[in-house]
Amino acid sequence: MKEVLARNFFKALVFFSLFFYTAFLLCTSASRAQSEPEAPTAKHVAPFTPPVFFYSSVFDNYHGYQDQEVASWLEANETVGRIGGWRYYLEEAVQPHQHPITRPEDSHDHSSHGDKP
Repeated sequence: MKEVLARNFFKALVFFSLFFYTAFLLCTSASRAQSEPEAPTAKHVAPFTPPVFFYSSVFDNYHGYQDQEVASWLEANETVGRIGGWRYYLEEAVQPHQHPITRPEDSHDHSSHGDKP
């Protein structure tokens, strides 16, 4: 029994050793088979011209905070009262195309489920 196990172990060891050795040879030969790029010669090289860049800072058009004129609160209140006050904003929020969701009257009727088992 021990002889059979030792023989099978030896066969597996030889198989995996040969497998990894051939994989190593294939990888190294493939990397060596790739040719080196040709060195550029004087006739292939164009003269280098740097690109033209334009820099514009984000702060060029920056305007600092400026105080606004204070409006009369009486005029602001009169304007709100003229347009309808808070009800105007409520009407604006509820558009006429929105319909309220209505539930059928028998929505709590559970007789269609059947009896308990």
